Amino acid sequence: MKLKSLMAVLGLGGAFIFLNTYCTKISATDIGTDLLPAVDNVYTFDTTLDVTTNNYLSPDSSIPYFNASGDAAAIGAVTNDPQFGKINSSLFLELKPSYYPYFFENAKDSLYLDSVVLSLAYDHTWGDSNMAQQWNVYQLTEKIRSDTTYRVNSPFTYSTLLGNATFIPSTLDDSVILQNERLNAQLRIKLDDNFGRLLLDQDSSNAYKSDSLFRDFFNGFAIVPTTGGSANALSYFSLTDSRTALTLYYRFDKNGKRDTTSRNFNFTLGTCGQGLYIQRDLSGSQLNDHLAVIPAGDSLVYIQSAPGSFAEIKANSIDGFRAAKGNVIIHRAELSMQQVFSPGENDEFLRAPSYLYLDAFDTSAFAFRPFVPDLQFSTSGTPLLNNFGGIAKYRTDPQGNNIATYTFVISRYLQGIVTRNELQYRMRLYAPNQVFYSGSPVPPFTLNNMAEGRVKLGGGNHSAYKMKIHIIYSKI
Repeated sequence: MKLKSLMAVLGLGGAFIFLNTYCTKISATDIGTDLLPAVDNVYTFDTTLDVTTNNYLSPDSSIPYFNASGDAAAIGAVTNDPQFGKINSSLFLELKPSYYPYFFENAKDSLYLDSVVLSLAYDHTWGDSNMAQQWNVYQLTEKIRSDTTYRVNSPFTYSTLLGNATFIPSTLDDSVILQNERLNAQLRIKLDDNFGRLLLDQDSSNAYKSDSLFRDFFNGFAIVPTTGGSANALSYFSLTDSRTALTLYYRFDKNGKRDTTSRNFNFTLGTCGQGLYIQRDLSGSQLNDHLAVIPAGDSLVYIQSAPGSFAEIKANSIDGFRAAKGNVIIHRAELSMQQVFSPGENDEFLRAPSYLYLDAFDTSAFAFRPFVPDLQFSTSGTPLLNNFGGIAKYRTDPQGNNIATYTFVISRYLQGIVTRNELQYRMRLYAPNQVFYSGSPVPPFTLNNMAEGRVKLGGGNHSAYKMKIHIIYSKI
């Protein structure tokens, strides 16, 4: 099936959705109870509006942002996800000396290698952490620049195999004691001794003289999961943590005795290059079967964290509400949705994104825009998501499954349409890594780690878990 692009979405026409509403005098409701009028003889009404939903693929050109408070780097393979297919994520990075010229205690012919180890600071795992992963470490054959942010569809070439590891992610929290030091939350991969010896054989007259000469000497590492096996998880690592390092363990002669020591080459943001390469295979997946545009809307919505998929949401029923009700005061308007749990499809491991995000497409500017004024920001520029919504909240469905639910508050948006004839926009629902609007006063902000999270939601036509807009309003 031919995959739809983002440009195809922007060219879609709207389809009218019939108004499904009822009015009653109520004293309480499941949303917005703190906003209901308390004045006598003021009638408050409750209505539900239909929406139409369709699924699309996002461009696979997302950029991961590795920093001290942001992304963790994803490495791993998901091989068994009936809903969204397979994922394979590789990491490319440089680890360097902390200064130049760099030197060891003795002349290189008086240094004796014990081992060389690549360590990654473990953060967490998304997926089945009890299934074994198999990873290989290679030497890059092309340079990775420290002043460039690479998109996740940018692979790097590599050749020489330096080491490998087979491990179970749930064991990465275990501690190990090495040289009287307790080390925890690390993946440690022993590399080839010949590579370690080559590092000891360099000195301040050649590779360790300057950063540029070291980069000419060694391009960096490629950490690549194998495509076979039963792995079903992505593990996340902090690059800026000091536990992420290339460590040389060696001995040298001092005052007639042989001392044992070690040296670390670490990752420094701004001076070390890094990149992710995330490959998705939708073959045989449910998402792949739900990419056809259905004028009446799809009953299921498939949201996969960037670089994944998104849904277009249309609410033409708002026009019918405005025509039927006239000028009203909207006390609360929410777009709500919930997960459709599927037994046997690994929903308990491949959990929903921590955040979904909703924005709008402005046809006049041919660009997406934030839901301002419903999306508010603190004085420091942090989005107030507790007010706007999109944070995953869990409840138990009638079958006893723990499912994710999401709600977005769009009260001001609807009020502007009803009372000021403001434009109605097509909405985009997705699980972004970073939200950024070019030329907008809204500052960029990070929501989800790259590729972490996926969820199957009830769409506008779902019989039991319908996505809908719920409105509490009063007539003027």
